[in-house]
Amino acid sequence: MTTRNKFLLVSSIVLALLVIASVVFWEITGPTNGDKIPVGLFVTIIVISILSVFVVYFSKIQKKKYEKLLNQEYYEKYEIIKDAVANSQLSAATKKDITEDVLE
Repeated sequence: MTTRNKFLLVSSIVLALLVIASVVFWEITGPTNGDKIPVGLFVTIIVISILSVFVVYFSKIQKKKYEKLLNQEYYEKYEIIKDAVANSQLSAATKKDITEDVLE
């Protein structure tokens, strides 16, 4: 796992924990006159926060089939090039072509 991937995963976990903590804090310190968060909404927010970590992992971090074939040293270089291309102002088709060309 590259440094970028670790940063993405840790960031998503921290964000999910902050959302859960803020909802719990809101529920505890909210108005006492019965205007609490509905239980269904409370549970839904927590479940979505937890699932968001898995979405980040499977969409951004998990290696694609062709990326698994690369050795670790080449994969780290590939990630640097892939990030540079992703941050460029090229069209989506051009970005995809460049990424595929790098793999060949």
